[in-house]
Amino acid sequence: MLQDRKNYITLYVESGSKAETYAINNSYNYRILSNYIIENRRSYVFSSLSASIKGDIKFESVSKDSDIGLLTVPMSATFLINDGQHRKAAILRALKEDDTLANETISVVFFKDEGIERAQQMFTDLNKHAVKTSKSLSTLYDNRNELAKATREVINKCEFFKKFTDLEKDNLGKNSSRFFTIANLYNANRRILKSENCSDQDLEFLITYWNVISSKITEWNEVQTKDLTKKYSSIFNIMNGNDLIANVPPSEVGFKHYGKDI
Repeated sequence: MLQDRKNYITLYVESGSKAETYAINNSYNYRILSNYIIENRRSYVFSSLSASIKGDIKFESVSKDSDIGLLTVPMSATFLINDGQHRKAAILRALKEDDTLANETISVVFFKDEGIERAQQMFTDLNKHAVKTSKSLSTLYDNRNELAKATREVINKCEFFKKFTDLEKDNLGKNSSRFFTIANLYNANRRILKSENCSDQDLEFLITYWNVISSKITEWNEVQTKDLTKKYSSIFNIMNGNDLIANVPPSEVGFKHYGKDI
């Protein structure tokens, strides 16, 4: 939707091929986006769409060498959405359920259409290097999801999780000092409650539950006290007295083997 000097003008948008349109209409993603709009009517946020304009457009700058000015687009022009087709489909679906959304606007970055090859390359460039937010970061910053907020509260109220939970990554590296991710804990809480809804009573239960668990698991306590290496009774090291590697580094400087040497 564009605004001229007097009113709003709705322009028809050319979404792409029939195959692309079919794929979007049968995609679950745009339905999730549509529900997001409707369920968060006063606070939803969308990033800008990107579209190429096919038509005789004209730009008049407000002053010499200025990038600010008036873009004139003929009513016969068509738009090809380079990025944001799912958002567009979600908006159209939401409009059918709530016609008051017709007064909403969304920002659009416009490009002059330079043919199908350029449009395809733009689509590739805009999507190829997109970085997907980790589940952990989404859980960390989500203030709408009751269970996400509850999971953060559990971490704050449980000393073990507070010390050993990674709040940003979904996968821990082999040298990580953390044992869990916030996404793991979120999934565990969802399994426990069998829902993403979390009442104050549910939150109190989760905090108590995880504090009891962390206090009863011996290995977790030994990790905190750095005492875990004392008990590896199920590990046996077959030692060769003539093998120097097995005795390096030496125990005299504080190094030791896990488990029992044989």
